[in-house]
Amino acid sequence: MTSRTLEELRKNLDRIDQGLIELIRQRIDLAREIGGVKRASGFEACFAPIREADVFKNLDRYNLGGLNRQSLENIFVEVVSTCRAAQEQGRIAVLGERNGWFYDAALSRFGQSADIVSVDNFDDFCIELGKSPKNLGFASFTPEHSPDRLALVETMLSGKLGIVEEYNFTPEFSLVSNSARDLSEANEICVTSETLRLMRQFFITLSFDLKIKICRSMSEVCENLESVNPVAAILPSKLVDTYQNLVVIKTGLKSEQVPRVKFLTLSAGAGNEYRPGIKTAVMCPLHRGSEHIYDIVAFMRDHRLEITDIHNLNFVDKPWDTIVIIELILPEDKAKFDALMAEFHQRGLLARNCGYFPVFK
Repeated sequence: MTSRTLEELRKNLDRIDQGLIELIRQRIDLAREIGGVKRASGFEACFAPIREADVFKNLDRYNLGGLNRQSLENIFVEVVSTCRAAQEQGRIAVLGERNGWFYDAALSRFGQSADIVSVDNFDDFCIELGKSPKNLGFASFTPEHSPDRLALVETMLSGKLGIVEEYNFTPEFSLVSNSARDLSEANEICVTSETLRLMRQFFITLSFDLKIKICRSMSEVCENLESVNPVAAILPSKLVDTYQNLVVIKTGLKSEQVPRVKFLTLSAGAGNEYRPGIKTAVMCPLHRGSEHIYDIVAFMRDHRLEITDIHNLNFVDKPWDTIVIIELILPEDKAKFDALMAEFHQRGLLARNCGYFPVFK
């Protein structure tokens, strides 16, 4: 058997690349056509998280050649992002600072082609969502990383916002420098107080003394990297790609304190249709001392409804003392879920279904 030359192999790669580009173009054209069909049918928003969840689940079914699952998913995040943009989908408002890791999470979920804007307060977040029914909100729902959690819950209880998907994200950071090739060569390391808390174990294990400069924001961290002196910093991994001439000392830094953070994608428009196997969240405001919720949970267990999480949020100066949120898997028989909602109402309780939504791991 005659071995092929390097030039022949590269020509084969070029032909494959040409074929891939043509297939991606065809996929984009189909996505654009699908968007047109949706608009003609009266759909105001083209975002279809359940369909996107199916696309990523299909990767396991189609991947017969043993390709790395995460690498394949990273590729398809950008392919789907490009196709979503071709459908002229709306803006995604991230509740968090522009250069922070919340923005990193949004990029990981929606890709580089998404129109993502960061807002640093809840009022502006709601304003962005109200500008168009196509717009989406992206906010953390993990207690220690969600300063606006109570406002978010109250807005969902009012019916002004609904959940369209859940995304579980593992924060990942990179150790970088403006010139130092090793951390020991840097005069100082710049971090935000939150990054310092998240990466506490990393700093504990350092074998030498290093001046730590606490910055007010990730933007200030980036400004310090413009110094003429050798400065190191810890940045969200995807943010590193947006800067040139940085020396990457170490990648893949993860927090032992916060292994995963739950983000919710929210919409002020129409939500998803009922589908067995995806999730929902039911909110119920209660007065202090009420035991109704225990009876509701017992009802759910008796009817074999699968509870995935229960949250209890306390409020002051409200008509209620607490809001209980029950997350559950939608049963095959919708009548079971309807019976649950009826059980709330029979007990004289206000219960809000916050939407049906898939989970992106």
